[in-house]
Amino acid sequence: MLLPGGVGIGLAIAVRLAREGVAVAICGRNQAKLDDAAAQISQHGSVTPVLAEPATAAGAETLIAAVPHTDILVNNLGIYEAKPFTEIRPS
Repeated sequence: MLLPGGVGIGLAIAVRLAREGVAVAICGRNQAKLDDAAAQISQHGSVTPVLAEPATAAGAETLIAAVPHTDILVNNLGIYEAKPFTEIRPS
């Protein structure tokens, strides 16, 4: 399972899936936050933290290299206004 971030709802999903035996991978842009989330998830199961910004080509390549096979993808992106997908820009 691949999950962006590691806070709030995303962290809760990752913990639950880890408890169910899913090997969880999380990605994030901040090493300290990523380490904190990985520590919490690892109390319940397997976790692979990946420092990457998947909204960029380089970040996507880093993430794919670290986690080449994914069965479940949770796209847990907080967007605060409705807009077409093609108009969403990385912050």
